[in-house]
Amino acid sequence: MHSLDALKEAKVVLVFFGSNDYATQVKFGDFIDKANNENETDMTFYGGMNFGFDKIKEVNPNAKVVVINCLPRTCWLDEGYTFNYSLNEYNLAIAHECRVKGIQMIDVSKLYEIIDGKMINNGKVCSDDGLHPNATGHQVLAKRILEEEVK
Repeated sequence: MHSLDALKEAKVVLVFFGSNDYATQVKFGDFIDKANNENETDMTFYGGMNFGFDKIKEVNPNAKVVVINCLPRTCWLDEGYTFNYSLNEYNLAIAHECRVKGIQMIDVSKLYEIIDGKMINNGKVCSDDGLHPNATGHQVLAKRILEEEVK
């Protein structure tokens, strides 16, 4: 089934933010930014969020949207990269967007503790790339999402 067809029938749409925009340091822009299509090369972070949320509402105006913000990441923590914006600033922008639009957000930004460059929560939860949860990490994440009441 095509993703737009699935979206048309969905009762709940779970939007999970990754950290690619952080890794590439996409500019935040303004809350009112809009994008015309998903291929815009100069899209701001707010413009991308507005585009995505507007598209969901256009395809399925009755869908309940629930956002999962960015997980912590351990890759690039000690490789000498210089960032203008922290991952926490991107999560704050996501939280702001959700508050203003009345979208429920499940905060997973502190779900895993980082110890010695590894994400930990009762055992190692991150794959060796320092970015993606392993099987245990997915279980911890799923438990957190399921604990949250989707209002």
